[in-house]
Amino acid sequence: MAFCLNPEGWGPVSKQRAFDLTPCFEDAGLVGGSLAIIFLSSIYYTYQLRRHEIQPKNVKTRKWLVAKLFVLSLATLVAIAALVLTVNTSTDPLHDESVYIAALRAAVFPAVGLLTRSNHTKTRRSSTIVLAFFPVYIVAQAQWIKTSYESNGYTLTPLAAVISGLIGVAFLANLLECKGPERAEDLEEKENPYVTANFYSRMFFSWMTPLMSTGASRFITEEDMYALDVNDESKNLGDRMQEYWDRQEKKTSGALWRAMYHAYGGPYAFAAFLKVLQDILAFVQPQLLRLLLAYITAYQADKSLTQYQGVALVMAMFVAALAQTAILHQYFYLCFLTGMRIRAGLVTTIYKKALVLSNDAQGSRGDIVNLMSVDATRMQDLTTYGLIFVSGPFQIVLAFISLYKLIGWPSFVGVAIMVVAIPAQGATAQWLKKLQAKQMKIRDQRTKLMSELLSNIKSIKLYSWEDAFIGMVTSVRNAELSTMRRIGIIAAFNTVAWGSIPLLVALATFAVAAYAGPVPLTADIIFPAIALFNLLSFPLAMFAQIVSSIVQATVSVRRLANFLG
Repeated sequence: MAFCLNPEGWGPVSKQRAFDLTPCFEDAGLVGGSLAIIFLSSIYYTYQLRRHEIQPKNVKTRKWLVAKLFVLSLATLVAIAALVLTVNTSTDPLHDESVYIAALRAAVFPAVGLLTRSNHTKTRRSSTIVLAFFPVYIVAQAQWIKTSYESNGYTLTPLAAVISGLIGVAFLANLLECKGPERAEDLEEKENPYVTANFYSRMFFSWMTPLMSTGASRFITEEDMYALDVNDESKNLGDRMQEYWDRQEKKTSGALWRAMYHAYGGPYAFAAFLKVLQDILAFVQPQLLRLLLAYITAYQADKSLTQYQGVALVMAMFVAALAQTAILHQYFYLCFLTGMRIRAGLVTTIYKKALVLSNDAQGSRGDIVNLMSVDATRMQDLTTYGLIFVSGPFQIVLAFISLYKLIGWPSFVGVAIMVVAIPAQGATAQWLKKLQAKQMKIRDQRTKLMSELLSNIKSIKLYSWEDAFIGMVTSVRNAELSTMRRIGIIAAFNTVAWGSIPLLVALATFAVAAYAGPVPLTADIIFPAIALFNLLSFPLAMFAQIVSSIVQATVSVRRLANFLG
């Protein structure tokens, strides 16, 4: 069993140095944890790639592979040297955790080399494992070197010097991995660059830079656009939708929801995970702001406090904001991608069903055009912000928990306002749902009437029935406009009501906290609270729109299921 032989123990917080971690925790927890993830992931993905066929590569990309393997071999030798130094300097190698971490470090780079070789010869993208986790290992190892430097009287030990060289080699390996493998033949001119984009390119959308540069210099034409990915072609999307719809025993609206989830729900489920992660990072910012303001106040009173804490808090706020932005954009990308796939799949499936209907059936189903143009589009619109229906309550709970820790029981005044507002929102949603169903029936009636009118226009003109049909169309259209007007008024009132709730919550909470609150309203309380109220405003403002979208989508799904069934 491995033990911590350092006098500071496992920690994790050091008692000898201000605002620092213990060497054992940094070595085993941070460095060892990152190394374990890299090692296990490399072994797993190398095993997964064993059945893939080797793809032909050109001479240039083979040279890149040789360079990558050379750097990883050099890193292996340096890691072995670090292992030897660790064993020689340890007082009890069999029970010293640092020896086991050094052995793991020496085993990681050969495993990464095997993964790099398999990935470079059998795929067309750079290894995500190397690009995503090598920076984590480098930062963790740099923190360990900093602690070792301070613990040894601000001198660099031979082991720390060797590991510093290892960090440099690992950084070089990470840079080389950014260059992905290429095929032996020339790439197709219009191939979608997302197919070969590496982890960084996908995270920051740099694969779109050539298209954006073209658009900045001239108008983009159809010839400038990339080819669709095979998975996003309408034929494949329609076939996937039809496959899962045919598996449903009962052709109900619930069955259509399940078919859409199984056909296109994978990326959307991952988008939900990213949204939860982004929400957590968003609410970390006010807490970091509170700690920073409290640190500034304490530092003004006591100049002996370490400056590392202030720098670390600022860096943590920067990293959290950067990660939050990157995750949020990936979330929106997946949501828009899922919406596009759902709409294309539904339109293709509806069109296939319409082709097998008889002429009489098609003539009597004037709602087919509405199903493809309106109902399928509503399903696409729902996916854009649909996850707010789940994320919104989560954000509201996080906001009120954070406010309770800041100002105490006055935060429950805002909760009381929310408790009163939510049932009213539910009643409004039911009202809107009934009006939406009524509107779609009238729209189908108008579409059917117009279809019959246009198909028999010669007879109408021959018998001079224009006035009669104008009256019929006008009557149906007026009924539709009346329903749309009522929906618009209710939706506008709902939006205004929910938009004013964040202001009412903030006003009531601060008023009660100022007059009867247990905590004085200082800077480190007020500014984080304002930041929390700002975060609370988005889910509350969007909630009315999401409820309206869900109501419309529910009506559309029922209509789609009735037609496809």
